[in-house]
Amino acid sequence: QSRTLESAGAYQETHLNLTADPHGRRDAEELPALRISAGLLPLLGVQPIVGRIFRPDEDQPGRTDAALLSYSLWRRFGADRDVAGKIVRLDDKNYTVVGVMPPGFRVMDSPADVWIPLGMDPGDARINHSRFFIVIAAMRPGIAVSQVRAEMDALGDRLDQADAVLNRGWRPSVFPLREELSGSVEKPLEVLMSAVGLL
Repeated sequence: QSRTLESAGAYQETHLNLTADPHGRRDAEELPALRISAGLLPLLGVQPIVGRIFRPDEDQPGRTDAALLSYSLWRRFGADRDVAGKIVRLDDKNYTVVGVMPPGFRVMDSPADVWIPLGMDPGDARINHSRFFIVIAAMRPGIAVSQVRAEMDALGDRLDQADAVLNRGWRPSVFPLREELSGSVEKPLEVLMSAVGLL
């Protein structure tokens, strides 16, 4: 519904249990992980050092079986330059490794050894009650942060009127990304983060 934003991506922090590495061996280990939308990494201007990022078709409900590895986890697995296409097992599900992220890469301050697609289904009624997504968005050229905040306030009003039981007390909160970053990722664009995934 936004007219002030041109693109957006979302993520959710989670943990995944690793039970098999690309060589088919490993003791069970819990890893910090992020579920991310396919548009998030292009928005941040980040490319893997091995392989590729997620394709849009891999970020669909029931299709989320791709994985990106952190540089440190890839090194622990032997730093195989041919790791793309190999399988890791996470939470008793096989994931195909599609790439390796650069050393030290983080989304905001969220540590992760593995990234998997978000695969959000807008038709899933449980999504309407979910408050666990962080949204990062890029403003359209010539737009000021104050305009985005005003638009998000108006959007919050409309959502409140549409379903007061569901949305009462929940408002989109907008923060300039540069104020939130710890120096791990920055793009020379005005990029915004909304603390509530209502876009």
